[in-house]
Amino acid sequence: MDFGRVVGKVVCTIKDPKLENLPLLIVEGCDHSGKAAGPRFVAADAIGVGQGEFVWYETSGEAPLAWERLPPVDASIVGIVDSVEAS
Repeated sequence: MDFGRVVGKVVCTIKDPKLENLPLLIVEGCDHSGKAAGPRFVAADAIGVGQGEFVWYETSGEAPLAWERLPPVDASIVGIVDSVEAS
């Protein structure tokens, strides 16, 4: 899992049926403090986050596991980060 910040959304008129009712958001990779530290990418929203939220996401083969229907996604937002304590 990695950290990111929601910076936008994607609107699609036609998409794979397994993606119906699945919000697609633009996420910018971040370090553990929330500072931008990676590329922007599209991620499916599994929990209902908003613009500007600091989130954690899963990529690759684990990304579709956030849903029973296993949509064709390679990044999924799976949590909202309230705080990070790093030593």
